[in-house]
Amino acid sequence: MKTNLNLNQIQLIIFDLDGLLVDTEKTYSEGWRYALDKNHIAVPDDVINSWAGMSFQQTGAYLMKRCGSERIYKQIRKDREEYIYQSLYNDRIMVKPYAKELLVYAKKNGYTIGLASSTKSKRAKAILEYHHIIEYFDFMVFGDDTKRLKPYPDPYLEVLKNANVMPSHAVALEDSMTGIQSADAAGIAVVWVPDQSMPTDIRYTPDNVFLVSHDLLAVKHILQAVRE
Repeated sequence: MKTNLNLNQIQLIIFDLDGLLVDTEKTYSEGWRYALDKNHIAVPDDVINSWAGMSFQQTGAYLMKRCGSERIYKQIRKDREEYIYQSLYNDRIMVKPYAKELLVYAKKNGYTIGLASSTKSKRAKAILEYHHIIEYFDFMVFGDDTKRLKPYPDPYLEVLKNANVMPSHAVALEDSMTGIQSADAAGIAVVWVPDQSMPTDIRYTPDNVFLVSHDLLAVKHILQAVRE
């Protein structure tokens, strides 16, 4: 596990969105099943579950091969987006426990707050605005802001550039292996907060994870302990 992060030097906290700040992954999976069934495309459940944390580029490559038709592929995407937005506005996509508490603490204590997400800006901003947490972020990078998405480092590198902060003075909060790979490739230490709504075996902690935390409240307590 990484030990090269000095918690006293942290200036920038970079959050993932889906599965970390908001409880979306179950709804996202349901949206895939709804849209695939509607368009008569069969995809195994284990494949759909493996898409948690992946970018639209990764899922798109698989679906194009499966569909064999760009028209059907686009219709699946459209049907899934409608399902997600309906779920959001029916209060079926909720903020993760202690997410707002951690954001408030970080803001009050002078941390710069970033967001690095592979979700496209329209949907991501809708979720952030609906739950009134968009105002906490100083810098946000979405899936349409960089050519390469997670697991490539580009989203995190863009946040670092915008914030003018060195990687050694930042920490990333991630729930997925794809996100962990992205932050690590950018040279940023990672705190892994596994998504409790998805099956995760924390016995096998990736070597590039600095710390494992069972929820965002524990992350807040870690930051508080450093300042005491």
